[in-house]
Amino acid sequence: MSDKVGRQRLGKQSLAHSSTCRERAGQAGIPKRGKGKQAPSTSEAQHEHEQVDEAQHEPRHEPQHMDEVEEESEIEQRDIEEEAELEPPPPPPRKRNPRTTRGRNPPAVERPPITGYGGGPSDLSLLPSFGKHVAAALWRGECADRYLRCKNNGKKINDFEKPASNYRWFWDIVDASGLRPLLKTNYNQVDWGLLTAFTERWHPETGTFHLPIGEITITLDDVSCLLHIPINDACRKEFAKMKGAHIGFPKLEEIYVDNLKLALQAEHNIESDDELRYYRECTVRAFLLYLIGATIFTNKSSQYVDVIFLTYLQDLSEVNTWNWGASGLAYLYNYLDAASRPKCGHHGGYNCLFQAWIMAHFNNLGMRYLDNNYTPEDPVAAKFVPLKGPKFPYEHRTTLDRMEVDEVTFCPYEDHRETRPFEDISWYTGWIMCGSAMICPYLPERVLRQYGHVQSIPRY
Repeated sequence: MSDKVGRQRLGKQSLAHSSTCRERAGQAGIPKRGKGKQAPSTSEAQHEHEQVDEAQHEPRHEPQHMDEVEEESEIEQRDIEEEAELEPPPPPPRKRNPRTTRGRNPPAVERPPITGYGGGPSDLSLLPSFGKHVAAALWRGECADRYLRCKNNGKKINDFEKPASNYRWFWDIVDASGLRPLLKTNYNQVDWGLLTAFTERWHPETGTFHLPIGEITITLDDVSCLLHIPINDACRKEFAKMKGAHIGFPKLEEIYVDNLKLALQAEHNIESDDELRYYRECTVRAFLLYLIGATIFTNKSSQYVDVIFLTYLQDLSEVNTWNWGASGLAYLYNYLDAASRPKCGHHGGYNCLFQAWIMAHFNNLGMRYLDNNYTPEDPVAAKFVPLKGPKFPYEHRTTLDRMEVDEVTFCPYEDHRETRPFEDISWYTGWIMCGSAMICPYLPERVLRQYGHVQSIPRY
Protein backbone atom coordinates (compact mmCIF):
# COMPACT_ATOMS: atom_id res chain seq x y z
CA MET A 1 0.00 0.00 0.00
CA SER A 2 1.40 3.40 -1.00
CA ASP A 3 1.52 6.30 1.47
CA LYS A 4 0.87 8.80 -1.33
CA VAL A 5 -2.76 7.76 -1.86
CA GLY A 6 -5.20 10.53 -0.90
CA ARG A 7 -7.03 13.65 -1.94
CA GLN A 8 -5.93 17.12 -2.91
CA ARG A 9 -5.60 19.49 0.04
CA LEU A 10 -5.37 23.25 -0.61
CA GLY A 11 -4.18 22.56 -4.15
CA LYS A 12 -1.51 20.07 -3.07
CA GLN A 13 -1.51 16.28 -2.85
CA SER A 14 -1.91 15.04 0.73
CA LEU A 15 0.78 12.73 2.02
CA ALA A 16 -0.97 11.92 5.30
CA HIS A 17 -4.03 9.69 4.52
CA SER A 18 -6.22 8.78 7.44
CA SER A 19 -5.76 5.05 6.91
CA THR A 20 -2.00 5.44 6.83
CA CYS A 21 -2.10 7.40 10.10
CA ARG A 22 -4.13 4.65 11.70
CA GLU A 23 -1.70 2.00 10.49
CA ARG A 24 1.28 3.88 11.90
CA ALA A 25 -0.53 4.52 15.14
CA GLY A 26 -1.11 0.79 15.54
CA GLN A 27 2.57 0.01 15.07
CA ALA A 28 3.77 2.71 17.49
CA GLY A 29 4.55 1.86 21.09
CA ILE A 30 2.84 3.15 24.18
CA PRO A 31 3.82 6.76 24.99
CA LYS A 32 5.17 7.65 28.39
CA ARG A 33 2.01 9.39 29.47
CA GLY A 34 0.13 6.17 28.67
CA LYS A 35 2.05 4.06 31.11
CA GLY A 36 -0.12 2.03 33.42
CA LYS A 37 -2.90 1.54 30.82
CA GLN A 38 -3.57 -1.89 29.24
CA ALA A 39 -2.24 -2.24 25.71
CA PRO A 40 -4.42 -4.01 23.02
CA SER A 41 -3.59 -7.68 22.31
CA THR A 42 -1.96 -8.92 19.08
CA SER A 43 -5.17 -10.60 17.74
CA GLU A 44 -7.22 -7.47 18.33
CA ALA A 45 -4.65 -5.37 16.49
CA GLN A 46 -4.60 -7.79 13.53
CA HIS A 47 -8.42 -7.85 13.32
CA GLU A 48 -8.56 -4.10 13.38
CA HIS A 49 -5.93 -3.93 10.64
CA GLU A 50 -8.00 -6.20 8.37
CA GLN A 51 -11.05 -3.99 8.90
CA VAL A 52 -9.02 -0.95 7.86
CA ASP A 53 -7.85 -2.61 4.64
CA GLU A 54 -11.42 -3.54 3.72
CA ALA A 55 -12.55 -0.01 4.33
CA GLN A 56 -9.91 1.29 1.98
CA HIS A 57 -11.24 -0.77 -0.98
CA GLU A 58 -14.83 0.49 -0.54
CA PRO A 59 -15.95 3.38 -2.76
CA ARG A 60 -15.93 6.82 -1.11
CA HIS A 61 -18.66 9.31 -1.71
CA GLU A 62 -17.99 11.81 1.10
CA PRO A 63 -14.78 13.47 2.45
CA GLN A 64 -13.49 12.22 5.74
CA HIS A 65 -14.50 14.26 8.73
CA MET A 66 -10.89 14.38 10.04
CA ASP A 67 -9.64 15.93 6.79
CA GLU A 68 -12.24 18.66 6.98
CA VAL A 69 -11.26 19.50 10.50
CA GLU A 70 -7.58 19.64 9.55
CA GLU A 71 -8.35 21.86 6.54
CA GLU A 72 -10.41 24.27 8.64
CA SER A 73 -7.72 24.45 11.30
CA GLU A 74 -5.07 25.22 8.69
CA ILE A 75 -7.20 28.04 7.24
CA GLU A 76 -7.77 29.51 10.70
CA GLN A 77 -4.08 29.28 11.45
CA ARG A 78 -3.26 31.10 8.20
CA ASP A 79 -5.78 33.86 9.02
CA ILE A 80 -4.25 34.30 12.47
CA GLU A 81 -0.77 34.57 10.98
CA GLU A 82 -1.95 37.22 8.47
CA GLU A 83 -3.56 39.27 11.26
CA ALA A 84 -0.39 38.98 13.33
CA GLU A 85 1.68 40.33 10.44
CA LEU A 86 -0.55 43.40 10.16
CA GLU A 87 -0.42 44.24 13.89
CA PRO A 88 2.80 45.92 15.22
CA PRO A 89 4.87 43.72 17.49
CA PRO A 90 4.48 44.46 21.19
CA PRO A 91 7.37 46.34 22.85
CA PRO A 92 9.92 44.13 24.59
CA PRO A 93 9.53 43.92 28.33
CA ARG A 94 11.68 46.43 30.20
CA LYS A 95 14.44 44.80 32.17
CA ARG A 96 14.83 45.94 35.72
CA ASN A 97 18.28 46.93 36.77
CA PRO A 98 19.07 45.04 39.97
CA ARG A 99 21.62 47.68 40.94
CA THR A 100 18.97 50.36 41.19
CA THR A 101 16.28 48.21 42.66
CA ARG A 102 15.39 49.30 46.13
CA GLY A 103 14.47 45.80 47.14
CA ARG A 104 17.92 44.45 46.39
CA ASN A 105 19.98 47.58 47.10
CA PRO A 106 18.38 49.65 49.81
CA PRO A 107 19.72 53.19 50.29
CA ALA A 108 22.94 53.35 52.28
CA VAL A 109 22.59 54.36 55.87
CA GLU A 110 24.36 57.64 56.61
CA ARG A 111 27.33 57.27 58.90
CA PRO A 112 27.32 59.31 62.05
CA PRO A 113 29.62 62.35 61.90
CA ILE A 114 33.15 61.77 63.17
CA THR A 115 33.89 63.87 66.22
CA GLY A 116 37.35 62.54 67.10
CA TYR A 117 40.06 60.00 66.40
CA GLY A 118 41.72 57.51 68.68
CA GLY A 119 45.25 58.68 69.32
CA GLY A 120 44.48 61.92 67.47
CA PRO A 121 42.54 65.14 68.02
CA SER A 122 39.35 64.93 70.04
CA ASP A 123 38.14 68.28 68.68
CA LEU A 124 38.17 68.58 64.87
CA SER A 125 37.40 72.30 64.77
CA LEU A 126 41.11 73.07 64.34
CA LEU A 127 42.07 70.11 62.11
CA PRO A 128 38.96 69.36 60.00
CA SER A 129 40.90 67.38 57.39
CA PHE A 130 42.60 65.02 59.85
CA GLY A 131 40.68 62.06 58.42
CA LYS A 132 42.67 62.44 55.17
CA HIS A 133 46.00 62.90 56.93
CA VAL A 134 48.72 60.27 56.77
CA ALA A 135 48.73 60.14 60.60
CA ALA A 136 45.16 58.76 60.58
CA ALA A 137 46.19 56.10 58.07
CA LEU A 138 49.20 55.14 60.20
CA TRP A 139 46.97 54.83 63.26
CA ARG A 140 44.76 52.39 61.33
CA GLY A 141 47.82 50.27 60.51
CA GLU A 142 48.15 51.50 56.92
CA CYS A 143 51.15 53.06 55.13
CA ALA A 144 53.59 51.50 57.59
CA ASP A 145 56.21 51.01 54.84
CA ARG A 146 55.65 54.41 53.25
CA TYR A 147 58.61 56.68 52.59
CA LEU A 148 59.11 59.81 50.49
CA ARG A 149 61.62 60.27 47.69
CA CYS A 150 62.93 63.65 48.76
CA LYS A 151 64.24 65.55 45.76
CA ASN A 152 67.60 67.24 46.10
CA ASN A 153 69.67 69.14 43.53
CA GLY A 154 72.51 69.97 45.89
CA LYS A 155 75.06 67.98 43.95
CA LYS A 156 74.17 69.89 40.76
CA ILE A 157 75.02 73.19 42.44
CA ASN A 158 78.18 71.87 44.07
CA ASP A 159 79.46 70.52 40.72
CA PHE A 160 78.38 73.55 38.69
CA GLU A 161 81.21 75.28 36.82
CA LYS A 162 81.27 78.85 38.09
CA PRO A 163 83.12 81.83 36.59
CA ALA A 164 86.42 82.94 38.04
CA SER A 165 86.28 85.27 41.01
CA ASN A 166 87.94 88.11 39.03
CA TYR A 167 84.89 88.47 36.75
CA ARG A 168 83.44 91.31 38.79
CA TRP A 169 80.76 92.12 36.23
CA PHE A 170 79.27 88.68 37.06
CA TRP A 171 79.78 88.39 40.81
CA ASP A 172 78.75 91.96 41.58
CA ILE A 173 75.27 91.30 40.20
CA VAL A 174 75.03 87.92 41.96
CA ASP A 175 76.08 89.48 45.26
CA ALA A 176 73.57 92.31 44.80
CA SER A 177 70.77 89.81 44.22
CA GLY A 178 71.23 88.38 47.72
CA LEU A 179 71.28 84.82 46.37
CA ARG A 180 75.01 84.06 46.47
CA PRO A 181 74.80 82.38 49.93
CA LEU A 182 72.71 79.63 48.31
CA LEU A 183 75.94 78.33 46.77
CA LYS A 184 77.08 77.24 50.25
CA THR A 185 73.90 75.64 51.64
CA ASN A 186 73.59 72.55 49.46
CA TYR A 187 74.09 68.93 50.47
CA ASN A 188 74.97 66.06 48.19
CA GLN A 189 72.44 63.86 49.99
CA VAL A 190 69.54 64.18 52.42
CA ASP A 191 68.04 61.73 54.89
CA TRP A 192 64.81 60.42 53.32
CA GLY A 193 63.65 58.58 56.44
CA LEU A 194 64.17 61.59 58.72
CA LEU A 195 62.34 63.99 56.40
CA THR A 196 59.50 61.49 55.91
CA ALA A 197 59.00 61.15 59.68
CA PHE A 198 58.69 64.94 60.04
CA THR A 199 56.28 65.33 57.12
CA GLU A 200 53.98 62.85 58.89
CA ARG A 201 53.78 65.41 61.72
CA TRP A 202 52.96 68.40 59.48
CA HIS A 203 49.43 69.84 59.48
CA PRO A 204 48.40 72.25 56.70
CA GLU A 205 45.74 74.02 58.83
CA THR A 206 48.31 75.35 61.30
CA GLY A 207 51.48 75.27 59.19
CA THR A 208 53.37 73.54 62.02
CA PHE A 209 54.79 70.16 63.03
CA HIS A 210 52.81 68.58 65.88
CA LEU A 211 55.15 66.82 68.30
CA PRO A 212 54.63 65.43 71.83
CA ILE A 213 56.40 68.53 73.20
CA GLY A 214 54.12 70.93 71.29
CA GLU A 215 54.19 72.65 67.92
CA ILE A 216 57.27 73.79 66.03
CA THR A 217 57.80 75.05 62.48
CA ILE A 218 60.21 76.58 59.98
CA THR A 219 59.99 80.35 60.47
CA LEU A 220 61.25 83.30 58.46
CA ASP A 221 63.96 83.73 61.08
CA ASP A 222 65.10 80.16 60.38
CA VAL A 223 65.30 80.96 56.67
CA SER A 224 67.24 84.16 57.33
CA CYS A 225 69.84 82.47 59.55
CA LEU A 226 70.14 79.16 57.71
CA LEU A 227 70.32 80.59 54.16
CA HIS A 228 71.21 84.30 54.53
CA ILE A 229 68.72 85.35 51.83
CA PRO A 230 66.30 88.34 52.01
CA ILE A 231 63.04 87.90 53.96
CA ASN A 232 61.78 91.50 54.32
CA ASP A 233 60.95 92.56 50.78
CA ALA A 234 57.92 92.17 48.51
CA CYS A 235 56.59 88.85 47.20
CA ARG A 236 55.79 88.44 43.54
CA LYS A 237 52.19 87.51 42.80
CA GLU A 238 51.90 88.26 39.08
CA PHE A 239 51.90 84.63 37.94
CA ALA A 240 48.83 82.55 38.76
CA LYS A 241 50.29 79.07 38.23
CA MET A 242 53.60 77.25 38.34
CA LYS A 243 53.14 74.46 35.83
CA GLY A 244 53.72 75.45 32.23
CA ALA A 245 56.76 76.11 30.08
CA HIS A 246 59.94 74.77 31.62
CA ILE A 247 63.56 74.16 30.71
CA GLY A 248 65.80 71.28 31.72
CA PHE A 249 68.90 71.89 33.79
CA PRO A 250 71.32 70.54 31.10
CA LYS A 251 69.87 72.90 28.50
CA LEU A 252 69.93 75.82 30.91
CA GLU A 253 73.57 75.12 31.76
CA GLU A 254 74.35 75.03 28.04
CA ILE A 255 72.73 78.45 27.57
CA TYR A 256 74.77 79.80 30.48
CA VAL A 257 78.06 78.47 29.08
CA ASP A 258 77.36 79.73 25.54
CA ASN A 259 76.51 83.24 26.72
CA LEU A 260 79.54 83.32 29.00
CA LYS A 261 81.79 82.49 26.03
CA LEU A 262 80.10 85.13 23.87
CA ALA A 263 80.52 87.71 26.64
CA LEU A 264 84.23 86.93 26.95
CA GLN A 265 84.69 87.07 23.16
CA ALA A 266 82.86 90.39 22.93
CA GLU A 267 85.07 91.76 25.71
CA HIS A 268 88.21 90.51 23.97
CA ASN A 269 87.16 91.83 20.56
CA ILE A 270 86.08 95.17 22.02
CA GLU A 271 82.52 94.92 20.75
CA SER A 272 79.90 97.61 21.32
CA ASP A 273 78.75 98.25 24.89
CA ASP A 274 75.15 97.23 24.13
CA GLU A 275 76.20 93.87 22.73
CA LEU A 276 78.59 93.23 25.60
CA ARG A 277 75.95 94.16 28.19
CA TYR A 278 73.40 91.90 26.48
CA TYR A 279 75.63 88.79 26.66
CA ARG A 280 76.57 89.51 30.26
CA GLU A 281 72.96 89.93 31.38
CA CYS A 282 71.95 86.71 29.60
CA THR A 283 74.76 84.90 31.39
CA VAL A 284 73.71 86.19 34.81
CA ARG A 285 70.01 85.44 34.21
CA ALA A 286 70.75 81.87 33.14
CA PHE A 287 72.94 81.35 36.21
CA LEU A 288 70.42 82.81 38.67
CA LEU A 289 67.55 80.84 37.12
CA TYR A 290 69.61 77.67 37.46
CA LEU A 291 70.46 78.58 41.06
CA ILE A 292 66.93 79.26 42.31
CA GLY A 293 65.47 76.35 40.30
CA ALA A 294 67.89 73.90 41.92
CA THR A 295 67.52 75.28 45.47
CA ILE A 296 64.52 77.17 46.88
CA PHE A 297 62.23 76.27 43.94
CA THR A 298 63.06 72.58 43.53
CA ASN A 299 60.07 70.69 42.13
CA LYS A 300 59.26 66.99 42.32
CA SER A 301 60.93 66.17 39.02
CA SER A 302 64.30 67.73 39.99
CA GLN A 303 65.05 67.72 36.25
CA TYR A 304 63.86 71.15 35.12
CA VAL A 305 62.94 74.63 36.30
CA ASP A 306 59.76 76.50 35.46
CA VAL A 307 60.40 79.40 33.09
CA ILE A 308 57.79 81.44 34.98
CA PHE A 309 60.50 82.29 37.53
CA LEU A 310 62.17 84.46 34.90
CA THR A 311 59.67 87.13 35.96
CA TYR A 312 61.83 87.53 39.07
CA LEU A 313 64.86 88.21 36.87
CA GLN A 314 63.50 90.62 34.26
CA ASP A 315 65.28 93.61 35.76
CA LEU A 316 68.58 92.53 37.32
CA SER A 317 68.81 95.78 39.25
CA GLU A 318 65.65 94.83 41.18
CA VAL A 319 66.47 91.20 41.91
CA ASN A 320 67.47 92.05 45.47
CA THR A 321 64.10 93.72 46.13
CA TRP A 322 62.12 90.47 46.09
CA ASN A 323 61.37 88.43 49.19
CA TRP A 324 63.22 85.27 48.23
CA GLY A 325 63.00 83.84 51.73
CA ALA A 326 59.20 84.06 52.07
CA SER A 327 58.65 82.78 48.53
CA GLY A 328 60.95 79.81 49.07
CA LEU A 329 59.33 79.06 52.43
CA ALA A 330 55.82 79.15 50.90
CA TYR A 331 57.08 76.82 48.16
CA LEU A 332 58.33 74.36 50.81
CA TYR A 333 55.10 74.68 52.85
CA ASN A 334 53.09 73.79 49.76
CA TYR A 335 55.03 70.56 49.26
CA LEU A 336 54.76 69.75 52.97
CA ASP A 337 50.97 70.04 52.64
CA ALA A 338 51.01 67.50 49.82
CA ALA A 339 53.45 65.18 51.64
CA SER A 340 51.07 64.94 54.61
CA ARG A 341 48.62 62.88 52.49
CA PRO A 342 48.95 59.08 52.31
CA LYS A 343 49.13 58.82 48.51
CA CYS A 344 52.09 61.20 48.13
CA GLY A 345 55.35 59.47 47.18
CA HIS A 346 57.67 62.37 46.29
CA HIS A 347 58.61 65.48 48.20
CA GLY A 348 59.75 68.72 46.60
CA GLY A 349 60.86 72.09 47.88
CA TYR A 350 64.28 73.01 49.23
CA ASN A 351 64.98 69.84 51.21
CA CYS A 352 68.49 71.04 52.10
CA LEU A 353 66.80 73.82 54.09
CA PHE A 354 64.46 71.22 55.63
CA GLN A 355 67.39 69.01 56.64
CA ALA A 356 69.43 71.93 58.00
CA TRP A 357 66.47 73.11 60.10
CA ILE A 358 66.14 69.66 61.70
CA MET A 359 69.86 69.46 62.47
CA ALA A 360 69.84 72.96 63.98
CA HIS A 361 66.89 72.31 66.34
CA PHE A 362 67.39 68.59 67.13
CA ASN A 363 70.91 67.60 68.05
CA ASN A 364 70.18 63.87 68.32
CA LEU A 365 68.38 63.48 64.98
CA GLY A 366 70.14 62.81 61.71
CA MET A 367 73.70 61.63 61.21
CA ARG A 368 76.02 64.54 60.44
CA TYR A 369 79.42 66.04 61.04
CA LEU A 370 80.55 69.65 61.16
CA ASP A 371 82.42 71.29 58.31
CA ASN A 372 85.90 72.42 59.32
CA ASN A 373 85.83 75.24 56.77
CA TYR A 374 82.77 76.88 58.32
CA THR A 375 83.10 80.49 59.50
CA PRO A 376 80.58 82.63 61.43
CA GLU A 377 80.03 84.75 58.32
CA ASP A 378 78.65 81.76 56.44
CA PRO A 379 75.01 80.62 56.62
CA VAL A 380 74.26 78.25 59.50
CA ALA A 381 73.25 75.54 57.02
CA ALA A 382 76.84 75.47 55.76
CA LYS A 383 77.98 74.24 59.19
CA PHE A 384 76.52 70.74 58.72
CA VAL A 385 77.42 67.91 56.38
CA PRO A 386 74.67 65.28 56.62
CA LEU A 387 75.28 61.60 56.02
CA LYS A 388 73.01 59.24 54.16
CA GLY A 389 70.45 57.56 56.41
CA PRO A 390 67.89 54.80 55.95
CA LYS A 391 65.03 55.57 53.61
CA PHE A 392 62.40 54.05 55.92
CA PRO A 393 61.30 56.20 58.88
CA TYR A 394 60.72 53.44 61.46
CA GLU A 395 63.36 54.53 63.98
CA HIS A 396 62.65 58.24 63.55
CA ARG A 397 58.93 57.69 64.21
CA THR A 398 59.74 56.06 67.54
CA THR A 399 62.18 58.84 68.43
CA LEU A 400 59.61 61.54 67.74
CA ASP A 401 56.92 59.68 69.71
CA ARG A 402 59.18 59.58 72.79
CA MET A 403 60.63 63.08 72.47
CA GLU A 404 61.13 65.22 75.59
CA VAL A 405 61.28 69.01 75.83
CA ASP A 406 64.98 69.08 76.72
CA GLU A 407 65.82 67.34 73.43
CA VAL A 408 64.74 70.40 71.40
CA THR A 409 66.79 73.57 70.86
CA PHE A 410 64.14 76.23 70.29
CA CYS A 411 66.59 79.12 69.77
CA PRO A 412 69.72 77.78 68.05
CA TYR A 413 70.92 81.10 66.57
CA GLU A 414 71.84 83.10 69.65
CA ASP A 415 75.54 82.99 68.79
CA HIS A 416 74.81 83.99 65.19
CA ARG A 417 73.03 87.29 65.85
CA GLU A 418 76.10 89.39 65.19
CA THR A 419 76.12 88.11 61.62
CA ARG A 420 72.37 87.87 61.12
CA PRO A 421 70.31 90.05 63.49
CA PHE A 422 66.69 89.22 64.24
CA GLU A 423 64.29 90.97 61.86
CA ASP A 424 60.86 92.14 62.98
CA ILE A 425 59.25 90.79 59.82
CA SER A 426 59.59 87.34 61.42
CA TRP A 427 56.64 88.27 63.67
CA TYR A 428 54.38 88.66 60.66
CA THR A 429 51.14 86.70 60.98
CA GLY A 430 48.96 85.86 58.01
CA TRP A 431 49.65 84.31 54.65
CA ILE A 432 52.87 83.87 52.72
CA MET A 433 52.84 83.20 48.99
CA CYS A 434 54.85 82.15 46.01
CA GLY A 435 52.97 83.83 43.21
CA SER A 436 49.20 83.50 43.59
CA ALA A 437 49.24 79.72 43.11
CA MET A 438 50.85 78.81 46.45
CA ILE A 439 49.40 80.57 49.49
CA CYS A 440 50.05 79.10 52.94
CA PRO A 441 49.28 80.19 56.52
CA TYR A 442 52.15 81.56 58.60
CA LEU A 443 51.29 81.63 62.33
CA PRO A 444 54.28 82.42 64.60
CA GLU A 445 52.00 82.81 67.66
CA ARG A 446 51.73 79.03 67.74
CA VAL A 447 55.51 78.62 68.18
CA LEU A 448 56.43 81.40 70.62
CA ARG A 449 59.14 79.26 72.24
CA GLN A 450 61.16 79.58 69.03
CA TYR A 451 61.23 83.34 69.70
CA GLY A 452 62.32 82.97 73.32
CA HIS A 453 58.83 83.45 74.84
CA VAL A 454 56.48 81.30 76.89
CA GLN A 455 53.88 79.58 74.75
CA SER A 456 50.30 80.73 75.35
CA ILE A 457 47.00 79.61 73.85
CA PRO A 458 47.00 80.87 70.24
CA ARG A 459 44.11 82.73 68.68
CA TYR A 460 43.65 80.24 65.85
